[in-house]
Amino acid sequence: MSLADEFDPSTLDTLKRCPVCDLDADSSEQIAEDFIELFGTRLYYTLDLCPHCGLIYSRTRSREDRLYTPEVDIEKEHGHQRPGLSPLSDAVWNLKTKTMQVAEIIASMGEMNRVKYLEVGASDGMLFRMVHQRMDEQGRSLSATLVESSGAAEPCAEIEGCTVVSKSYLEPFKGPEGGYDIAVLSHCLEHFDNPRDVVAKTYEMLAPGGVLYVEVPDGLRYDRCISTPLGYIHVTNFNLLNLAWMLEDLGFDCGEQTVRDHYPGIRVIATKAADPRHKTISPEALRQSQEALSIWQKCRDDAFARLQGIPGARTLVYGSGVHTIALFNRFPDWAGVCDLADSNPRVTSFLSYPVLSPNALDFSDYDHVVISSYAYQDAITAQLVNAGCPRDKIVALYDEIFTYVA
Repeated sequence: MSLADEFDPSTLDTLKRCPVCDLDADSSEQIAEDFIELFGTRLYYTLDLCPHCGLIYSRTRSREDRLYTPEVDIEKEHGHQRPGLSPLSDAVWNLKTKTMQVAEIIASMGEMNRVKYLEVGASDGMLFRMVHQRMDEQGRSLSATLVESSGAAEPCAEIEGCTVVSKSYLEPFKGPEGGYDIAVLSHCLEHFDNPRDVVAKTYEMLAPGGVLYVEVPDGLRYDRCISTPLGYIHVTNFNLLNLAWMLEDLGFDCGEQTVRDHYPGIRVIATKAADPRHKTISPEALRQSQEALSIWQKCRDDAFARLQGIPGARTLVYGSGVHTIALFNRFPDWAGVCDLADSNPRVTSFLSYPVLSPNALDFSDYDHVVISSYAYQDAITAQLVNAGCPRDKIVALYDEIFTYVA
């Protein structure tokens, strides 16, 4: 029986076309299906592979209209945003990557002193604030539009010359006469089930010769762990080949293309061309994604092998998310037997089981403490040791991780 049978079909949306190459999605291969728990409900999603462009994406998903609205701010829920920080504070989430991005964005503007700047999916506006600060130090000015449907960027409206649009990017809004000089899409394109429409609109919003700066998670190495390598929050996992192909197919000339070494992201800087270039996508895009999925499956099996022989009783699972769902699916005897803990104070129950606060833990109660997290594994290990957990009780599942915090 399919996991989808547990969900009301009327609550599921299924894409009819591949989000990147627009091929009939019926030809895509379903690799896996999974769910997350959010808003106290279970949300279903699939992991699919397009046989033409190699896009790893979610074809069928539970409908949840609250996800990117002012009512909910998932980024703050994960601690990625902390209000009140100065732009260049060491406490800024993923400061190393943002600092690199700022340098790249400013360099792509050339010698322009007055720049018309557009940022889509601006989150809390931190990247823009860092760009603004550097430009101000150079005696240059920005006239900026930030688009963020959750409303998180609203405080940026206080900055002179900044307009915040708190609605979906694909809804109409007025841009500057002549178009924007640069458009920044930093870790937002993966959230859309219609990235071609997003890029096509950006093409229209840019001035002739305008710059498009795109960074997205790297689908070839993102989240190689026991959970599926694409969560509900992200619809698409690009690789560099199918991302650049899509941009060129929609009218851009792709220049610099980079894979981050320290962070699971890929970046393309492109220029608005006069006419689209309709190229044939390389079969290497599919081969690379197939290889990445094989690596994920092996890493998942290796991680599970480390847990063989560990009983659920007197075991603490630290983390309450997709990794814990994968653990319980693989070791169903653990569910309801082991204790759960999470550092997010708003998470008090998960899968109908109580979740303990870190402050309530007595590590003498446990023989094993399993870290059910991927990107934050090292940070949680240090946190547990500092809290008095004996290191020999800690079970870390992964030899290598791509951390979100550098």
